[in-house]
Amino acid sequence: MKRHRLLLLAAMLVFSVEASAQNFLKNPGFETWNGGLPGGWKTDTVSSKSSTVSHSGAYSIRLNHSNIMGIPFMGTLNQDSILVSGTSFSLKGWYQFYPQGGDGFLIGIFVHGHPASLLGTLVGAGSKDFYDAKSVYTAFSVGVEMMPGSAGDTASITIYTLPDTASDEFHPGSYVLFDDLVLDNTLTDVKTANEFVTPASFSLSQNYPNPFNPTTQIEFAVPKRSNVTLKVYNSMGQEVRTLVDREFQVGRYRAIFNGAGLASGIYFYKMVAGDFVQSNKMMLVK
Repeated sequence: MKRHRLLLLAAMLVFSVEASAQNFLKNPGFETWNGGLPGGWKTDTVSSKSSTVSHSGAYSIRLNHSNIMGIPFMGTLNQDSILVSGTSFSLKGWYQFYPQGGDGFLIGIFVHGHPASLLGTLVGAGSKDFYDAKSVYTAFSVGVEMMPGSAGDTASITIYTLPDTASDEFHPGSYVLFDDLVLDNTLTDVKTANEFVTPASFSLSQNYPNPFNPTTQIEFAVPKRSNVTLKVYNSMGQEVRTLVDREFQVGRYRAIFNGAGLASGIYFYKMVAGDFVQSNKMMLVK
């Protein structure tokens, strides 16, 4: 069991995200079921079943430890050969979790694609463990760390239950509900449970790299739940791109600006969050 988790973590590369969005998953809301199995997903009728306790729509999926002839097994849920397009990815969705003992679950994402000399190889991966009980639907986000200069063609999602970290044993009765999953190439939360201290204030960092051609990353911090806009303007003050316009939870975030199709020159990016307003300058050089 621990070996499987280490293999997932060992696949980590280098993180980036971008601001276009498309859900690449089949049956992301688990509304379609065939013979007791969710359409588009690989699982079994022992460790998973449909649930009417949904975040939206009529159904969600319930995933639990399976027990076959008294022998406990991981509950697993997979979607393979997902056609994707982009240079950064994240999986988001909603879940409830009812663990027994110290049980948990893990979400893993693998992206295959084409860096210049490695056609079809693994170019990105991400994973995250969950152990805290959630009795109401709670949003999650798992980012994918991508190899620099790579692009994704296909992806796979793996979700499985985890045993107690202390005893390495499963406890009967543990289960998790999932609904409204989204695998896309949009902005994602880059913080993890123990990796970042809660930001003390709003901030907008200098883009990197700068100068850039044609993409650069822009990081910002949100100390409290807020609506955030992040827009790019040319030297004449004309808006050329909206990178962000939505509500964010507390955390540190990163967006990608792609200047393909724009002329070389000076551009400005401006963040607005409540009373916080900040603009920085960047240079596109082709």
